[in-house]
Amino acid sequence: MLPPLLVWTEISFMALYGITLLLSVIRFPKYYDTPVRYLPVLLAYTLLTEAMGMVIRDNPEYSLFLQELYYNNNWLIFNIFSLIYFGFYFYVYYHYLRLRWILPGVGLYGLAVLLNAFLDDFRVVSQVYSYGVGSLLLIPMAFIYLKKESRNRKNGPMGRNLLVWLSSGVLLFQAGYTPIKLLRYLMVEVPLATMAWVRPVHLGLIHLMYALFIAGLLVMKKMKRPGPEKEIHGNGK
Repeated sequence: MLPPLLVWTEISFMALYGITLLLSVIRFPKYYDTPVRYLPVLLAYTLLTEAMGMVIRDNPEYSLFLQELYYNNNWLIFNIFSLIYFGFYFYVYYHYLRLRWILPGVGLYGLAVLLNAFLDDFRVVSQVYSYGVGSLLLIPMAFIYLKKESRNRKNGPMGRNLLVWLSSGVLLFQAGYTPIKLLRYLMVEVPLATMAWVRPVHLGLIHLMYALFIAGLLVMKKMKRPGPEKEIHGNGK
């Protein structure tokens, strides 16, 4: 029997997705003309992916595959989700940071996706290597954006900037979950003791990230569009 706290986190994270999606739609007029305008689409797709993943995992009759071995395998929809997830944030940070290494980095990520799919079946195996490359690109983007905003007082208080909250959530989640994802992939037989803490930590990171998203949507002011399209070097100085 699962501990009450774990049972609550298993149930409540879907509610967090729904609340965040609803707020993103309500607040849409405050960022409709910025690169963040696709946020409701990403959140809706996240909710749909999680729901489909749970249905496929728990109901063999809805399996994506005919082979009995893969009846509860839902990696295909999560692997596709990763492409959309990273693509959204790469798009946003490219416009707001204009760092010269972002486009080559996205190219590297695309190459990693192709190589990973060649090494591990994209349909039934978690694409850990391409996910790792995506995280290694996304984490510094989020960090550099937060650092840039902390130094830029012209845009008003950081706490009223939605992208600051999104960046904080993404940074904490990716920094915490990426090692877990790699660990689960590398360990052929994951000990029960390890699994006992992996799932709660994963869900805790989801709750933290979406709590930050919700806070940002609640307190945000109208977002400013990116500045002139001028590429800059290195860390955004």
